[in-house]
Amino acid sequence: MVIMSVLLPLDEKTSNSSVISRSYSLNIHLVFSSECMTVKIRKACLEDIPAIVRVSNQSFLEMARRPSIFGLGVLRRIVENPGYQFVAVHNGKVIGFLIGELRNRVAHISWIAVHPSYQGRGVGSRLMKTFESEVSGKADKVVTGTPFARGFYEKLGFRCIKVVYRLIKELICRRVESPTVLLRTIDIENLERVMCILNDEAVDFLRSFFEAYEKDPDKIFEALEGNRFIGVAVARENRWTSELIEVTYLHVVNEEAYLKVLETLEAKFSMRGVRWLGVTVENSKYVAKLKREGWVESRLPMFWTHYVMEKILR
Repeated sequence: MVIMSVLLPLDEKTSNSSVISRSYSLNIHLVFSSECMTVKIRKACLEDIPAIVRVSNQSFLEMARRPSIFGLGVLRRIVENPGYQFVAVHNGKVIGFLIGELRNRVAHISWIAVHPSYQGRGVGSRLMKTFESEVSGKADKVVTGTPFARGFYEKLGFRCIKVVYRLIKELICRRVESPTVLLRTIDIENLERVMCILNDEAVDFLRSFFEAYEKDPDKIFEALEGNRFIGVAVARENRWTSELIEVTYLHVVNEEAYLKVLETLEAKFSMRGVRWLGVTVENSKYVAKLKREGWVESRLPMFWTHYVMEKILR
């Protein structure tokens, strides 16, 4: 067991999002004002899970605060990939944690959080540095995704390599145009015909189809303009609120059809009293087009733009 002491600056900021672990203990003396707070970072164990979940409840804005998502995720990582999960402990109490995995020489950051009462004291940065020390020599890079903590990671040497945009459009208290495209429900009986049209896209479509089919069979459509096929759309009710319908798959014949199909989905779900329609977009060209049509980047806790961060380890 290696014991280390580190003095941290008063203004070092921390944040909540995602990370990994180490097999030694690290004592960190956080100095602020005239008070010295000793924080011990150690490897997490099964007995820590209730305390870790409680910190997540109070720290995350996004839906990782929900035990059904987070608790199961922490359990899986501790059981299946032990050695890459840490807790920060002060006076015997867990005040922060870092959860992650190592796969194929890539360190995957899952979650990192510090209790609100202890944020801004460098605990998050120490967890990150401990993790990087642990995976050094075992991983070529560290990757993570975050909705709200991009700046935190950039201060630690990460760079954003991809942005997955989540855009929403408000459907209430505004005019929604009548549809110009016919949406026809796709069922098992007409699935083969649609697959033949999609060709190489069939695998991705089938994945979305079966994910939605049992719970949201009325939200799987082929789009027709006249009698001409112009696209396929799969949508589902958001896991946490019926006020948001997410478009999980959208394939169209051209850019013009992209907007037409979304406009028709707006009308369809507006008539059902839905508040928001959401779509995931990775092509920045489409992001610009949608913003001109009144779509905005989502900041909802259950649906948010996602930044993929990466740090190359030397």
